[in-house]
Formats: sequence, C-alpha cells, structure tokens
Amino acid sequence: MRSKAVLGVSTATLAFLAVGTPLCRAQYPDDVHPIILDAGAGKTSVQGADKRNFGSFVIYQAGAGILFKSRPDISNGDSQAPTRHWNAFFKGNFMYGQADLKPTAVQPIISANPQNPSLLAATAGSGKFYCATLGPGAQYSRGRVSLFGQAGFGWLRRSIDLTGATTEGTVLQPNNPSVFVQSGNSGAFRGSIGVAAGTKGVRAFVEAGLVQGFAINHGTMLAPMLSGGVRW
Repeated sequence: MRSKAVLGVSTATLAFLAVGTPLCRAQYPDDVHPIILDAGAGKTSVQGADKRNFGSFVIYQAGAGILFKSRPDISNGDSQAPTRHWNAFFKGNFMYGQADLKPTAVQPIISANPQNPSLLAATAGSGKFYCATLGPGAQYSRGRVSLFGQAGFGWLRRSIDLTGATTEGTVLQPNNPSVFVQSGNSGAFRGSIGVAAGTKGVRAFVEAGLVQGFAINHGTMLAPMLSGGVRW
C-alpha cells in the first residue's frame, strides 16, 4: 500500500512539473539564476518497518542544479517580453543523517542471529542514512518569494553499526567499539516542496519532503523530512 502511495505521489508530482512550466517566450525575474545551489539541515521521522528501530534524527543536505532554459537574448528584443514566473530546473540532492537504534531494537537482533557470537557483545547501535537523487523540478517566483517542488530517483544507503561496552578504558577507547556492521544499498524516490524568501541572490528556505527506499531498503521511509537553509 505504501509503495502504491509513493508511486501515486511521484506520478502526480512529475505531472505537475510537466504542465506547470509554460513554454512561452518571456523574461525571468531578476533574481533567477541559471545555476541553483542550496544547503541546509533539519530533522526527519522514520516510517515503515524501520519506525520500530529508530526515532527522529537530524539530517544535513545539499543540492545543485541548472535551469532548463537560459535567460532570453536581449539583443533579439526579448527585454520587452513579459516576466516568466514559472521556471523548470534539473537538480541533484544529497542527504546524510545518523540515528541511534532504540534500546528495544538491539536484543531482537542478537536473539535472531545466534550463529554470530560477535553480536553477544552488542549493547547499543546506530544507523547512518545516505541518499543521492536526481530529478526535475518547478519553481514559481514572484517578488521576494518563490515556491518550488521536485521529484527524483536515485540511491539510498542504510548502514547499521552495533557497538559494545568499552573494555580498555576511555583513553584507548574514547568511543564504544564496533562489534558488527552491515549496510544495504538500493534505489530510492525523493519528493519535496518548499518556499524561499529574501532579497536578490541568497534566500532562506524551508522545505518538507520524504525519501522512500526500494528493494532491500523498502522498509525505510524518511518522512516527514523538515529542513531549512539557504538557497541561491
């Protein structure tokens, strides 16, 4: 059911991006650049099967992209054309976050894998999430405010690191030693909408989105991902 919902969201978003950008001949607002850059941080909750393993955690993200069309050529008289408020772009995004495993999630791992003695020393653990996606987006700009949305597909890496108690003192082992590490790589879908506001150039933005993993990571959905930062 969740996969059908994600497919529906992605289809609707891509349809919106396809029809939301008129192919008219017009100028861009003065603050629209051919290159898009953004960076920010926020927090996400975890849905799906992984919800019982992790609570909410901090995420960091950055992105870069380009507009599909360049500014009109003023020498051809385009300076008299009406302002183009809708702009289409293609952008890549990278996200990273680390979450602690819930205490109730560690013991079931040990019990389910008696053939692995190294797990007997595990007392805690953490998960690391890496996501890189590419996809089209649309932006509507008016005055000092712009609304934007994007949908894309790419890669998701989910890594689990189980740790044990320090046995050699905090001088030699300032952090709890790792006793077991396992990672899974898969495809992923990412969708987001947001609003940016400010003067020309760098603007502050807030954004809401989600990441849904596929294949081995199909039980991982990061949502809602709420973040803020700067956008150029």
